[in-house]
Order: sequence, then C-alpha cells, then structure tokens
Amino acid sequence: MLASAWGSFFDVVAVLVVLSVAAAIVAALLVRRTVRRRWRLVRSHGAFIAMMALWDATAALRAGRRRPLAGDNWSSPRRVRRSLWQAVDGAADAVRTAADLGAPVAELPSLCRRLEGAAADLDRVLRLEPAGPVPPSIRGHVQDVMRAADDVRRVAIAAAADACDPRVAELARDADDEVQLLDAGLASARAALAQLRR
Repeated sequence: MLASAWGSFFDVVAVLVVLSVAAAIVAALLVRRTVRRRWRLVRSHGAFIAMMALWDATAALRAGRRRPLAGDNWSSPRRVRRSLWQAVDGAADAVRTAADLGAPVAELPSLCRRLEGAAADLDRVLRLEPAGPVPPSIRGHVQDVMRAADDVRRVAIAAAADACDPRVAELARDADDEVQLLDAGLASARAALAQLRR
C-alpha cells in the first residue's frame, strides 16, 4: 500500500513537471511574440529610422575613413582619391535613396553629377603623381568637394527620414491598433475559459 502511495505521488509530480515545462514553453513563446511585435513597432518608427540614418552617416567619421582632410594622410594620393570617391559616392547613394522614398530632392541629383565631375577631374590630377605627396593646391579642392558631398549627403538623409515619417506613423498606429485588438481578444478568451472551468 505504501508503494502504491509513493507511485501515485511520483505520477502526480511527473504530471506537474510536464505541465510546468509546457507552461514555461508557452509563456516563452508569448513573450517572444510580444517582444518581436514591439521591436517591429520601434524599428519602423520615424525617429528610429532617422537615428539609424544619422548613425550610418557618421560611420565613416567614426571609422576614420575621412582622414585626408587633415594630418599626414595627404602623403598618399591613392588614399586621398579613395576617400574622395567614398564621400562623393555616399552623397549620390543618399540622394538616390531619398528620391526612391519620394522625398523632395530638388537640385540634389544635379549637384551629385557636378560633384562626380569635380571628383573625376581631381582624380585625374591625383593620378599624375601616384607616388609623391598631394600638392597643397589640390588639397583645398579635395577638401571643398568632400565637404560639399558631406553636406549633400546629410541633407538627403534628412529628407529621406522626413519622407518616411507619415508612412511609418500610419503603420505604427495600425500595428498598435491590431495589437490592442488581439490583446483584448485574448483577454476575453481567457476570461471565458476561466468561467467555463468554474
């Protein structure tokens, strides 16, 4: 009789352990789903997109890729040419992205073409002496083109972020409404299930 009591006790404990594990798995899945929904809402918000665009825009400065503007990096024309083209290509990419998003870009595309033309001219001059230091007369021109490219890129990123705001705000509102409706439906279903168990 004692053995059967211990056997039924272990059966109850085993059932409780299985139910606890199942409840923990269901809870983890629900938490994961909620976190993913909230992350989607945050990730699609206009402020978050603008912040990430600003982070990407300053990545070159953080990585130190724009060093030809000062210091001893002027000693390598190849390094200067690479940085020049990175700046100009970054501006062109930002303007294309802003235009694709429907942002007002005004004369930015023509400015990019002019920047590319100026960069091509400077690149040809820098290729004439690939091993020597960059002449001081060219340094000022390179700095001017890189600053102009940086200005164009920053304006295009701001325009692209502004173009995203209305769509993202509408999406965030719709997603929030959907989440609230789903939460209300789940709460109602839980309440009905609790009443049935009584």
